[in-house]
Amino acid sequence: MRPYQHAKSSGGARWQHDLEIHEFIDSSKAVVPGIRHRLMLHSVDFGADLVALAFPNRNDAAEITRRHVREDLNEDRTLSDWLSHIEPSLLPRIDGSGMQGSLMEINWTGLVENQTHRIGLSDTRAVKAVLNLLLLPTQHAPDACEAALALMCNAFGVSLVRRILGPPKELDGAVFDPAQVAEYLTFSLYNRIPSLSEITGALRTTHQGISVKIPQDRAETLGTLQQQVEYRPPAWDAFEGPELNRFVGLLRDAVKRLLALQMDPVVVAASPNLFNDIYYSEWQAVRVGDWYSERHQYNRHKDLERDIQSAPAHAKQAYDVLQELEKAGWRDLYSRLLLRQAWGDQALSLVIQDGMPWLVFNSSNNSDENHVFALWYGDQPLCYFGEAEERFDGNLFSASGLRVRRMDGGVVKL
Repeated sequence: MRPYQHAKSSGGARWQHDLEIHEFIDSSKAVVPGIRHRLMLHSVDFGADLVALAFPNRNDAAEITRRHVREDLNEDRTLSDWLSHIEPSLLPRIDGSGMQGSLMEINWTGLVENQTHRIGLSDTRAVKAVLNLLLLPTQHAPDACEAALALMCNAFGVSLVRRILGPPKELDGAVFDPAQVAEYLTFSLYNRIPSLSEITGALRTTHQGISVKIPQDRAETLGTLQQQVEYRPPAWDAFEGPELNRFVGLLRDAVKRLLALQMDPVVVAASPNLFNDIYYSEWQAVRVGDWYSERHQYNRHKDLERDIQSAPAHAKQAYDVLQELEKAGWRDLYSRLLLRQAWGDQALSLVIQDGMPWLVFNSSNNSDENHVFALWYGDQPLCYFGEAEERFDGNLFSASGLRVRRMDGGVVKL
């Protein structure tokens, strides 16, 4: 939901009175455009407490936050719920603290006293107020102290400190800047200022919707994968059901034609309602080598139907393959066979990369689905392989190509 929709839900006819609160709750999206931005303020405990601090004149700010969380996530999610899905090895590393899972090993007193002396304040109360705000997440998730600490100790957390504690002001004859103090304390921990995306990037799942982890027996690198996969036509009589045979047959014919282009990578993709804040319908995209275009591109100057008119021949052939897949209802077949629910904001992509065919199913907003299937892996025509490292539909034009997240947290480029 958009902030104004939340505001109409909570405020009714006076929805504009609540709009600023809902925009603040969603403000992390400005620096983390994916759904993982909700880690920051979409919780019924820490998020509600922080919003209440940001709007001290609104006694209902915490309850408005909890309502917002329920509307977005369909549950009363706590900060501990979020952080239970963090991979600690992917978090920014605390520099020289010897933390080892305990906040007690950090010399907070020394950090506060050093900053108080540097500013020229007569006592430590002002600096402690900043520290207490940075440590607020650890009160709500003490069992995930390293992740909780990182939640506010980053560039976006610094901006929240400024929002809550205010701009620089004179104090004891010196200039006290809460945001600068937050930067100092954060830099003292990490020897740099991490970005919020580094913290949200450590989430193994958004804890919303379906999420599948890579089985241990497929957590191999691509180098061994290419050596182990024998690409050959599938044994069609090994599968039952007309819809399965039809779907695999569509993929077989499309893959054969895309491989014949002798280009790499090749991607054809489609979605009924791709999330891009404008909610265009029937999105499509084609990439062949360095050529790329999409229908209804948000914030970029692409128009698939226009661009394909002057595209090279191999791009036009890939476009024709996509139109035939769409006409044959490949997305509906996938939905009935594997999704087993109504199609939503998800995108389905057929990919040729490194000379091998892949099928990618990803959500563009409402869940954390980034499923990658190897086609004709061993004896199977369709075999789950792993999760794309990033939202795939948003990275079709990226030179890095399809990347898969392994079970151990590593990343392999296909």
